[in-house]
Amino acid sequence: MPSASAKTDRPWRRGGFRHPDLVRWAREQRGALVHAALTLVQAWGAHGRPLAVERLGSFESWSDVMGGVLATAGVLGFLGNLDALHDLADEEGALWRELVDAWWWTHQDRLVRDRHVKQNQYRLERMEPAR
Repeated sequence: MPSASAKTDRPWRRGGFRHPDLVRWAREQRGALVHAALTLVQAWGAHGRPLAVERLGSFESWSDVMGGVLATAGVLGFLGNLDALHDLADEEGALWRELVDAWWWTHQDRLVRDRHVKQNQYRLERMEPAR
């Protein structure tokens, strides 16, 4: 499955790209890039326009077509790592899930007064992101 991981937390600071000025290169290669894209779409159409296996909410049509085009070209696994990517990128969400889970196992459906929350605030301030 292809992946677009920069393997760094600051990918915009990387260098050493094959095409350092990608926009300029794409303008210069516009004809070849359009030809390649149309060739991929034509092959997808010739194979009956199969749709993607994975769908992206709010982008269903786009993900159906892109996944189908890529699968026809032999590029499998489109959006296959989406959950893992979001889990890695969403540290704040992970903290909230950890807090809610700990809260439930501690209190379950019992009423908890605000003074109890204040007394335990130090624990919340020391929580580390789940890894």
